[in-house]
Amino acid sequence: MTEWGVFGVITALAAFGVSIVTPIIKLNTSIVRLIDRLNRLDEGVDELTEKNQKSHGRMWDHMEEQDGKLNDHEMRITILEEKEK
Repeated sequence: MTEWGVFGVITALAAFGVSIVTPIIKLNTSIVRLIDRLNRLDEGVDELTEKNQKSHGRMWDHMEEQDGKLNDHEMRITILEEKEK
């Protein structure tokens, strides 16, 4: 094999290596970015879940307070109606 033949084979192998390595590097970069975004999404969902739990707790507390007031009003109305009779 001549020197140019050897050079051609080495060049072909280098081009083949570059054509294989370049997409792998791009894919790896895309996977890393995707994993980072998923981690941030997971943190966001955890944050949202915590905020929702706190918000629901406040709503339940308020509703229980309203229930107490409503029951008190019902009792007072019942007492007033009984006095009228």
